[in-house]
Amino acid sequence: MLRGRAGALLFTMVFITVVVGAAGWWYIRGLSAHIEALSTQNLQGSTYLSTAERGLWELRFALPNYTLSDVATREEISASHEPFTDQVNQNMAAFSKLPLSVEERQLLVEWDRIFGEYLRARPRYFQLLDEGKVAEAAEYRKRATFPPAAASVRVLASLIEVQRMRGREREQQAKAEATAAMQTTLGLAAAALVLGFLLSRALATHVGTQVGFAMRVVESSSSELEASAAKQLGGARELSEATANVSESLRELLGTARHIDEAARNVAAMAEETRQSAKSGDLLIKRAQEGLAGMRAKVEDNARSISELGDKSQQIGSILGLINELSEQTNILAINAAIEAAGAGDAGRRFGVVATEIRRLADRVGDSARQVRDIVEEIRTSAASMVAATENGMKVADANARQVGEALKSFEAINERVERTTIAAQDIEALTQAQTEAAEMASEMMGNISQTAQLTEASSQETLRTCEQLGQLSRRLGAFAGSDAVAAAERPPAPSLG
Repeated sequence: MLRGRAGALLFTMVFITVVVGAAGWWYIRGLSAHIEALSTQNLQGSTYLSTAERGLWELRFALPNYTLSDVATREEISASHEPFTDQVNQNMAAFSKLPLSVEERQLLVEWDRIFGEYLRARPRYFQLLDEGKVAEAAEYRKRATFPPAAASVRVLASLIEVQRMRGREREQQAKAEATAAMQTTLGLAAAALVLGFLLSRALATHVGTQVGFAMRVVESSSSELEASAAKQLGGARELSEATANVSESLRELLGTARHIDEAARNVAAMAEETRQSAKSGDLLIKRAQEGLAGMRAKVEDNARSISELGDKSQQIGSILGLINELSEQTNILAINAAIEAAGAGDAGRRFGVVATEIRRLADRVGDSARQVRDIVEEIRTSAASMVAATENGMKVADANARQVGEALKSFEAINERVERTTIAAQDIEALTQAQTEAAEMASEMMGNISQTAQLTEASSQETLRTCEQLGQLSRRLGAFAGSDAVAAAERPPAPSLG
């Protein structure tokens, strides 16, 4: 009867030990599967999606950069279209091969449609810019390329959010299985301890051989379980360190994105200030052009007045010639009258005095006419010089007017380019803001993965401590059975005495 009871207790003890080992192995395998799915599926999926997202942003940045670039840079942008497109397509194809949910499959179908529409719309935008139709290209971009590009970003964000939700679900499952494993293992270990205590009191040294056998089984199972737990702990620590490094990189990327966002805002503000300054310069140039036109009209009026002065001076010269001729004739007449008065004797003396005075007056008139003629000649010379100077001034005014016109055209071109720069700066600001939001989402997801890795590491440590407790229990059983019982357990069993 004693042997039957000992056999039943020993069988129950071995069964519970095997169950403990099997349960621990089964739960550890489940945790390993969840962690492997989290690292291979969620991390790989996130990597594929973030790489595809970077390629998509490069394609989107190419549009405003193409507007502001020179010919060489435009050729580089055109050459980069195919590599970035392949980057997006290859990563999305790799992501589609992962085990995905129905929602993710639906989002992939939506992605293929929207991204294909975006790729078909891009060449027309570059064609319009190459033809110099900047305004039409900007309008086409708002209408044809920007909506599918923004929709593609939203679909990628939705896929990343679904990946994060699946990571959280796997995290919850891992936590639940870790809790169940710990409770089951502790319950079975407690049951094994109770049965061992009952067996030790009921059988003492009579069942030393069976206890030694059970001791070896427990040690073997606990060693295997401990080795598995140690490997799982190492993997969990490596995963935790990797997620910590990725999180640090994402934080740096987030900080960089925020700096870029701030710089984009500053560029937009500077572009707006430059646009206002260009408008002010345009207005000043127009006013200067109007002032030059008025000055040219006044110079033309002065030239006409000076020309009229020259004509009048010439008329005065003609009149002076007539006066000079009259004075010469008067002088001749006065001489003749003096001769006749001298021939008349005393009767003609008074007439001779008058003739002499008339001749003097004629001489004075002739001298005055010559002086006036000299003055008029000087006036005519000065008028001719003034006319020449006025013509030179008009030529200079015309040259200045042409230069002002060219400056006005330059300001108009600068104003147009500043308008383009303002639009591009606003686009860059919007794109960097979207990139910052995506980086924040990725950082939050990596934080969740890091928490999951830490929980897995804590669960593995708990399993390792349970294995150590089982080893200690086995050693206590060996000490309780004694060296003779261990030796008897290693020898073949003796024949039964009935």
